[in-house]
Amino acid sequence: MSTAGVLSALLLLASPKPSPTAPASAAPGTVILFLIDNSASLPPLDPDEKRVTALEKMFGFLKGQPYRLVLFGGRRETFIDDVTKYNNRGQWTDFYYAFERAKELIAGYPPKTEFRIVLLTDGLLDPDPTEWPEPDVPKGGGDPLRDYVAERLYASLRELHVPLYVILVGDVPREGIAPGDKEQAPTRVLEMVRAANGAKASPTAQSLASFLKDDGVLLKKFVYRVSPSEGLKKIEPVIRRITAPTRPVAEVQVFSYLLLPLCLFLFLLLGLLVRSFPGPGDLEIIELHQAVPAHVAADRLHKVEGGGWGTTGLSLASTARDASATLTYQVPPIDLSPSSDGTRS
Repeated sequence: MSTAGVLSALLLLASPKPSPTAPASAAPGTVILFLIDNSASLPPLDPDEKRVTALEKMFGFLKGQPYRLVLFGGRRETFIDDVTKYNNRGQWTDFYYAFERAKELIAGYPPKTEFRIVLLTDGLLDPDPTEWPEPDVPKGGGDPLRDYVAERLYASLRELHVPLYVILVGDVPREGIAPGDKEQAPTRVLEMVRAANGAKASPTAQSLASFLKDDGVLLKKFVYRVSPSEGLKKIEPVIRRITAPTRPVAEVQVFSYLLLPLCLFLFLLLGLLVRSFPGPGDLEIIELHQAVPAHVAADRLHKVEGGGWGTTGLSLASTARDASATLTYQVPPIDLSPSSDGTRS
């Protein structure tokens, strides 16, 4: 057996993939679909390992979790579950046909099987014009064809309803980077993850996920960048994070850092508002001095004794013109009339 054949057999033993015709009761767990860019533009996964060996070690990070492999370049350069074809000799990079093959694999599993797609690429879309013969396709290749294929790709990903994670391998390109993106992903890559993952991949959610440095249930990180010098030592924790069960760690952090203080502030503000606005039946006390008129206004802005301000209830006015009523406290006269028992009060 050739060296490539031995490596392929070891790979299958390290992490056996489930049968596409497995019964629904088998419950193989979440299946990881690896879409590996096999074009010539993608650098090796690891600078210190041969290509097939690095791919074998990467699959070993799954620790027996089921997976499938799609090696792709152009439409005619796509291979399923054959690591011996991993040579980075593809002349084209067409994500659309790679995801179409992924759809075919998904269709072979029981309906309730869960999937996650991991795309390893440099993010550069380069379709073969001869593989798009439809009449409405822009002729001559270049940017018009790329834009057309990209729109078809986004529409296909919206219909797929499978979480998509992208690992960008290689140096950051000089152009085409979305402003403010921490992972410095090409704009088309960001559009792909948004089409596949919906609101979870919005710029705000991705910024929070990057800031908290952890995945959550709603706050998941979908784009990772690995430089050519980092290799498997950077890819391993990324693969483990992508394939691990989701936990609400990021959401708990958001609640602790943002929502909890906000709720406390709202409760405090609500307490001040309730205290500042007396309602029917509230008791209000106004201090009066003997023989000194007190001008009283109703429902005007005034300072409340317990703190804060109110606009309802009674308050003192400075002049009689501004008052609703004027009160004067007078000492009641002494009653010297005889009482019923003949004594004087």
